[in-house]
Amino acid sequence: MTVQHGTLQAHYKLKTIFMKSSNLLSYFIFTFLCGISLAFGQIRTNNQVSGNIVGSAAFLDASSNVFSNSINNGKGLAFPRTDLTTFTFAADGNFISFPTYYDGMVMYNTASGTTPASGSGVGEQQVEPGFYYFSNPTSESIISNGRWIPFSTATDGITMTGTLSTTTTGLVSEVLTLNLSVDNTPPDVFDLSSFEEVKTGQGTPSTQTFIPSAASGDLYVDTSSSTLWTYNGTNWTLIEAATENIYTDDGTITTSRIITLDGDKTLTYSGGASNTVIFDTDTRFNQALKDSDGDVGLPGQVLTSTGASSNTVNWVYPGGISALKTGDYTLAEEGTLYVRPSGDVTITLPDPSEKEGRRVTVKRADDYTPGNTLAIVSAAGATIDNVTSQNLNMSYQGYTYEAFGGQWHIIQRF
Repeated sequence: MTVQHGTLQAHYKLKTIFMKSSNLLSYFIFTFLCGISLAFGQIRTNNQVSGNIVGSAAFLDASSNVFSNSINNGKGLAFPRTDLTTFTFAADGNFISFPTYYDGMVMYNTASGTTPASGSGVGEQQVEPGFYYFSNPTSESIISNGRWIPFSTATDGITMTGTLSTTTTGLVSEVLTLNLSVDNTPPDVFDLSSFEEVKTGQGTPSTQTFIPSAASGDLYVDTSSSTLWTYNGTNWTLIEAATENIYTDDGTITTSRIITLDGDKTLTYSGGASNTVIFDTDTRFNQALKDSDGDVGLPGQVLTSTGASSNTVNWVYPGGISALKTGDYTLAEEGTLYVRPSGDVTITLPDPSEKEGRRVTVKRADDYTPGNTLAIVSAAGATIDNVTSQNLNMSYQGYTYEAFGGQWHIIQRF
């Protein structure tokens, strides 16, 4: 049955004319116009339309279907279908016909693509088959600000409209496409190709297919052999087995290596007294060697250890240096010490346990007079020929001592 306000008015007027004139020609005209009206009908129903819901909140009630007990007939509402990739509004409408300017209009879209740039709301919106409604709540007399909203994403949230591209070994692509808005605006594309990647797989890089292709600076880890590779833009180069390093594994340096210390940087080999650094080949020094105090050796000096407990080395002359003292003094690196006592003086020899094999000489360099006694003792309470102190009160006399077995021994008297 066709229901149209303008058509009913035409029927009524034509019927009145027919009744008044009873003219056969008028009857034929009425019949012809009715046929045209039926041909251009816009609403078809499964039953007679009733106008008995006046005063109801609904403008159309299709909830009841008492004319048939069928579970198939008359149970669905068929919406108009269109292609939103080509659809445009004929006009913005007018206040009488479209007071909401199409806000809330529903239709079923049949195509995938983007809406036209103009004439269809904001334009160039991504659409796919499904139900859409036109959202234009704030615009007045225009449709250019409206948007087509799919029913499936009409709620707030962040949705992904793309997929992640992967390689055959499960490597993530450098391009990610996401829709980070609640509407159906064009998706956001994140290009990560400017970032170096760490790729993984089983087997050497030459056996892999990378999507997109590897870029200079990319790293690759072969999880089957625990090896690490780097890409220079042309070739993959093996860096080192990931489980090996110079701290735990032996290795062979096959090419020359240069280590440069920038500025005042220091390279330190740290360890304990039991640790040893072994050089099995010739060792070359192009710069000066410094001792533990930072002193540079002078011509004729040798670098010697001062003892295991102090763990230091010093530059000394082979026979030791000579010095003259007049008061109490503890020998350090001197090989020969001359003493001219000014009053009673005590000279202390170094701890013999730290100077094993070292020889020192102490000589009185003046005439002995009472009140100018010269006593020789050892540091750390060590003995000198089994005594704790020795006097040197003979004019121009002296002794040579050698450290051995944790004490000092006189090996020469003169």
